[in-house]
Amino acid sequence: MRAPAGPRGLLRRLREVMAEPVTAQARLDRIVVLIASNMVAEVCSLYVARADGLLELFATEGLNREAVHLTTIRAGEGLIGLIADTADPLSLSDAQMHPAYSHEPEIGEESYQSFLGVPVLRGGATLGVLVIQNRARRIYSDEEIEALQTTAMLLAEMIASGELEGLAGKLPSAKALRKAVAQIEQLVAEKLGLSKSALHKSRIVVSKIVADDVNADLARLETAIEAMHASIDELVDRSDNGAKGELRDALDAFRTIAHDRDWLQRLREVVTGGLTAEAAVERVQNARAKLQRQTGPNRRDQRFDLNKVASRLLLYQLTEQSHLLEPVEGVVEGINFQWLPGHPITISPDSPFPPKFPTPPSQNDYYSRLAEAKRLGESLIDILSRRQFADFCDFRDCVDSYLRVLPVGHGLGEHNIVPADNQARILRAMFAAQVNLLPIGISAQLQVFLENHQSLRPFSDGIERFYEAVRKGKIARPLSLDAMQGFARGVAANSPMVFAPSVRDVFRESAMPVPSAAEQPAVALSPASSIPKPPSDPLESVSARAQHDYFGASLVNSLVRLAGKGKTLSENLKGWKEAWDQLNPYAAQIIDWLRLYHGSSESGPPPTIGA
Repeated sequence: MRAPAGPRGLLRRLREVMAEPVTAQARLDRIVVLIASNMVAEVCSLYVARADGLLELFATEGLNREAVHLTTIRAGEGLIGLIADTADPLSLSDAQMHPAYSHEPEIGEESYQSFLGVPVLRGGATLGVLVIQNRARRIYSDEEIEALQTTAMLLAEMIASGELEGLAGKLPSAKALRKAVAQIEQLVAEKLGLSKSALHKSRIVVSKIVADDVNADLARLETAIEAMHASIDELVDRSDNGAKGELRDALDAFRTIAHDRDWLQRLREVVTGGLTAEAAVERVQNARAKLQRQTGPNRRDQRFDLNKVASRLLLYQLTEQSHLLEPVEGVVEGINFQWLPGHPITISPDSPFPPKFPTPPSQNDYYSRLAEAKRLGESLIDILSRRQFADFCDFRDCVDSYLRVLPVGHGLGEHNIVPADNQARILRAMFAAQVNLLPIGISAQLQVFLENHQSLRPFSDGIERFYEAVRKGKIARPLSLDAMQGFARGVAANSPMVFAPSVRDVFRESAMPVPSAAEQPAVALSPASSIPKPPSDPLESVSARAQHDYFGASLVNSLVRLAGKGKTLSENLKGWKEAWDQLNPYAAQIIDWLRLYHGSSESGPPPTIGA
């Protein structure tokens, strides 16, 4: 039997599925198929907890799909209910021999003997149960159990986000879940005298699961542990004279739990296994939530609550580290952002590449060419939208993206053609790779469209600096599409309150994947060929993919620079703090890439735009 792939590969593929623009049900259906394939299982099923306490079958691969959203199980009933009730994983080589086994005829699972189920946990609460099954008897390894638990963490974020609410209609909303968690932590905060800031930070969402650099995350974890211990010691020291009775006992228990060697060692082991420090805290917190089921309800509840607060304080310290992001200096930023009191963050009207008009007529010439770019683009979209050209939809989408960022009434900074040039260069690379496949009429229109666009470049003062920065990139590794798409989703989720629609749109376009055709080699045509072909480009040596990545990362860098006004923005821009908490993990990945890309490299003459 083929060995299952590791959790890293599975999580990467799951994140790709989570980013796809499909319905929630279609996403779930693809996820269970992916898990079953990766775990070499014949069945994978997801049960989700509803507000009425029932567990509903939300998706399955291998069982009767007609039972989805029809089959429900009570907590404590059968193997699924047992897992939900105990919050423990359950691995069985012969499930039907287990005393808790309950036959559900409508789902068709009677022919499967091996069973592995894990709870889907978030903050100690059971949100569902994830199960894999096989016909043959087998014993699931510890590595397989660990991999399924890691996968369940990712599903917990999807459930808690509220994305599945419309599927069942009885699912607790993300708002209700946050309120329940806040009520518990509010009680503990009052007992311990915690600040409102710490209470707010307890709602931190772990958005990055797999570590890019294990050693770096171990170092971050150690720094956060030291800061957490120091903050708890300060809290206890301040309370030495005034804390009595239950509060004194709680403070002592809190400090003991925060120094628990087993807990800290388990955190280090999970990070060493490949998870981020934040994901490790979440994983271990879910496991330690079992303390609430110990005998003695008073002691049990206090230990559970204190464990939870200790984990939240540790997450707080980790997030504070992330908030120390600094922009990369010397980056040629494609767009400048600005914030004015009483308004959301928007794109500055001051272009980083101001126009230059050597003669009065040249200004009219510039605006005429801009209008022509718009007209030619709209004509291309009209033609490429016809049914007979459906195979060339990537070209249509690229031209559409071009028009979205062309500086004609879009608020993207007057005269800033770099966003549009980014799309034009991708379009040219696609044209060069498929020139022998395109109908001659479309090739001719593309040729005229690109020639007109290139005629705009000489008007953009300083644009050579941008291309020089792209060309001098030190690393070939592409920017993480997951990070850019996560950042773009965060901007969209906080628009228009925090970010103006123009900011949302430019990040959305910068997070679009580069079509694979744009990264294929150009087709060689003989000089005598009559086929219309891409116009020559002085920037041909600059990779379209590299330009796309550098431009997107430069936008994030510009926003990080603006975020340096932290306190001013937090106090005067409603929703900024929550928005930046959501964006920060993705920004950290993007800034790390940009810092490597922008490192020293061989110098050379800047590319010449020409007339």
